[in-house]
Amino acid sequence: MTSSFSLTIAVIDMNDNSPQIMVQQNHTVMENNKSNFPALQLLITDVDESICHCGLKVRLF
Repeated sequence: MTSSFSLTIAVIDMNDNSPQIMVQQNHTVMENNKSNFPALQLLITDVDESICHCGLKVRLF
């Protein structure tokens, strides 16, 4: 049995240069992963800022 879903993350630009998602890919999560196992990690950069003023924590069931 398989299932799928799409996750869209909107990154809002606050200044001159747009943030860039460094890796765009499809990702598979295995059924037997432990609870709280990180399913996906994103790297988003913005040349305007050296400090990230952001946070994201999502739990999907």
